[in-house]
Amino acid sequence: MISPKISVIIPVYNVEKYLRKCLDTIILQTYTNLEIICINDGSTDSSEQILNEYEQNDSRVIVVNQENSGQSAARNKGLEIATGDYISFIDSDDWVSLSLYQKFIDSLNSLNSSVDIYLFNAQMHPIKLSLLDISEKNMFNIKKWKIQNDKLLYSVDDCSNPFDANMSACNKIYKKSYLDSLNLKFEENLIFEDKVFHFESFLRTKKIYINNEPLYHYRQHSDSTMHTIKNNVFDVFKVVLMIEKALLDSETYEKNKYAFFQFFLRHFVYLLFASTSSDKEKLYIQAKEFLMNFEKNNLEPKIFNRLKGIETYYDFINLSYENFMKKYNQVKNDSKKT
Repeated sequence: MISPKISVIIPVYNVEKYLRKCLDTIILQTYTNLEIICINDGSTDSSEQILNEYEQNDSRVIVVNQENSGQSAARNKGLEIATGDYISFIDSDDWVSLSLYQKFIDSLNSLNSSVDIYLFNAQMHPIKLSLLDISEKNMFNIKKWKIQNDKLLYSVDDCSNPFDANMSACNKIYKKSYLDSLNLKFEENLIFEDKVFHFESFLRTKKIYINNEPLYHYRQHSDSTMHTIKNNVFDVFKVVLMIEKALLDSETYEKNKYAFFQFFLRHFVYLLFASTSSDKEKLYIQAKEFLMNFEKNNLEPKIFNRLKGIETYYDFINLSYENFMKKYNQVKNDSKKT
């Protein structure tokens, strides 16, 4: 039986309302060989005091204070000092099952091979927002995977759609030596950085272990990063190009290019409604040009015209910004009434 150390990296920024619940679900894990690295990213509320309290009461807790630099920088700092065999990323406003790490260790002990990525499901717990009502649901659909009874380890080739809500760093445990071999870090000062990190790691291994249990609980609320996007909406174009490069480097581009197209179409639409930026009309115009160029240069018309959700694309291309926003605001309002 093996008992490797797991480094749990938790970026913390002004989460006094949620931090204790997050930390308690780590401290009280049934598996105890943990290194709990909390990066206080310049919090101005009582988060630092809470972290200091936990550090004093549990020798596994390591608190590092830094000037506010963003979640990616905090995670990268955690990676620099982590000494564990495996890495787990937890967001400080979320919580996990008390058996998460024991289930991971049990899975490792059942294998005759090492694992680079341990993938488990997550439950999303939304607080209702005016334009972003999201039903409580699991983070990924196991039906997208070609699960076989005699197979324990998988790769992206076994997933019919790798863009199907499976892109968080938090619903995975990574082998540290695997991340080190790829020299992987989170892109700093960039929205959707999770997705870039995910694809750069996910597409390069054939050693993914899948647990469909929802062991992570993701709290969606109006203060979270993805609901306060303002000045960095145009980062989405950088992210799309970085993921495209990861697909090309892993030689999985042709298989996944239609799903990739739908992925960034969804993100363009999401940003139009989620962002508080004053440049959303400019984003709409640039995204329209980006989509049309991608269709022209990369997609076969006979296949493309059968894509699910194509109506949204045609609306994006043919409607003005004002009419597009009006139509899909109405769609959201109508769906809330039913």
